[in-house]
Amino acid sequence: LPNWEFDEQDWNNKLGKQRKHKLTIFRHIDSICLQWEYAKGRPHKKAEKTEFYEKYYNKRFFEELEHRLLDFYGHGYIISLLFARLKPQGKIEPHVDGGLSVVHNRDIHIPVHTDKGCIFKVGDSIRHIERGEIVEIDNTVTHSVINDSDKPRIHLMVEWCNTDTYNNYTYEYVD
Repeated sequence: LPNWEFDEQDWNNKLGKQRKHKLTIFRHIDSICLQWEYAKGRPHKKAEKTEFYEKYYNKRFFEELEHRLLDFYGHGYIISLLFARLKPQGKIEPHVDGGLSVVHNRDIHIPVHTDKGCIFKVGDSIRHIERGEIVEIDNTVTHSVINDSDKPRIHLMVEWCNTDTYNNYTYEYVD
């Protein structure tokens, strides 16, 4: 896992603010979006790269991650990437995500900075996710997070297009 160093002013950006204000469940979260669009509408479409893509994109890490995900799932590709920073003593209230991407794609979290006081609850499962662990979150069930720490928690969030689900549809993704 790279040792990302984040510029504080990068957390205060237009897409991150949009995410926080339109999706109020994320009011305690700052975001640095590398490849992300708000409500892009098509779950198989790669999101646009942002101004932060080149600054924080670690080619070696992301290529290795994509190979690992391909080995695990057998198909698919990355369609969005963002860093999400949950403030100290912050929380994400219990909720279920909505939209086509949630139903069709995989929501993958990789802790970059975390502490034992940061706890994920997904359905009936409650656990701390260690730095560098690659974990798929089933966001079609009720899930929440509590950061009971004096440090921010930063996760790399990867949306993985589950191409297997598109075999029954007539559209296909074209670069």
